[in-house]
Amino acid sequence: MERSVIGKSVIGASHIRSGKECQDSFHIDRYDDGCIVIAVADGHGSNSCPYSRSGSTIAVNTFCAAVRSLHDSYSDSLYALQTYFNREGEINFAQSIEHEWKRRVLKTHSNAKREVPLTDSKEKDSNAIYMQYGTTLLGLFIAPEFTFAFQLGDGDIMRITNDKIGQVIQSDKILGVETHSLCKRNSWKSAISSVSRIDELELPTLYMLSTDGLANSYLNDDEFQKTCRDYYALIQEHGTSEIEQHLQEWLSETSANGCGDDITVVFAFLSQGVPTDE
Repeated sequence: MERSVIGKSVIGASHIRSGKECQDSFHIDRYDDGCIVIAVADGHGSNSCPYSRSGSTIAVNTFCAAVRSLHDSYSDSLYALQTYFNREGEINFAQSIEHEWKRRVLKTHSNAKREVPLTDSKEKDSNAIYMQYGTTLLGLFIAPEFTFAFQLGDGDIMRITNDKIGQVIQSDKILGVETHSLCKRNSWKSAISSVSRIDELELPTLYMLSTDGLANSYLNDDEFQKTCRDYYALIQEHGTSEIEQHLQEWLSETSANGCGDDITVVFAFLSQGVPTDE
């Protein structure tokens, strides 16, 4: 099985006009045994979250480091790792992600010598620090025979084949602009995960992780899914290398014509052969 992975983040059109930096981050990790880890995060970017760009970067690095540690521990039996994700994806694993993200946030805040908010009793207010780094998190681990998907907050993890398209995880949507966030107390309780078998009969398959800036740039879910199918067809026809050359331009145009938010997209294309680049 061949696996091609590409990704891109672009600054939203509204952020360009207001002089804000991109709040999105993504990370791709490839293992020698063919496993792939993808993480995408969307920093909130509000006035109460001035360091959410750092928060999103910490989030994707935390997810990839946690999965690599588990992969190394279960390297002799990926089936046992699949069992672990099935049983602990939304509990122990999610708790470890929250704990480590918050530990790294406090360390980053201290190293940067940023102002430390205090509680009424004049003690360090850790929760107030976490809020300044608020972010969502999407993650996907692709093994030879299964995938593990993880989501905390908004965004989309799509799976597209020749005859099927749908969300890998049906996320718990919050009305309005609010979203679940790593910065909140017991954020692990809002995490959703899913373990799925890879069916080689359904190859080629495209996994598509995107921050909410992409879906929100379309009038409805049907238009968003049509775009997902278009990317699937383009990758099949032209290969990921060709798509990667134009992806930044396409995403910037989508943001300008849509909601104006930052957009991050990562594609993982699984096929029986090497996708053509011609």
